[in-house]
Amino acid sequence: MRKVIGALVVLNLVVLGLVGATTAALRQRAQEREALACRDFVQTRVRQLDLKPEERRWEEIGWLHDVDEAIRLSRKHHRPLLVYCLDGHLDGRS
Repeated sequence: MRKVIGALVVLNLVVLGLVGATTAALRQRAQEREALACRDFVQTRVRQLDLKPEERRWEEIGWLHDVDEAIRLSRKHHRPLLVYCLDGHLDGRS
């Protein structure tokens, strides 16, 4: 009788170990799928929010950091000079 009980205990431990391992593997797969879905969502959202070529025209402006150089180029090319001063971030954050 003791051998039967011992065998049942061992069998229960093996079954519990297999269930635990299977559960861990399934949880790992679910986390991987969730991570891939999150990555795909982020990539799709970035593509949606990325500026279109017609919205990137401001990048063609000859931005300069040196006022003297800007004045020199403005005079040389007979173009107006816009001085843009800002204390903070361009996107409106303080």
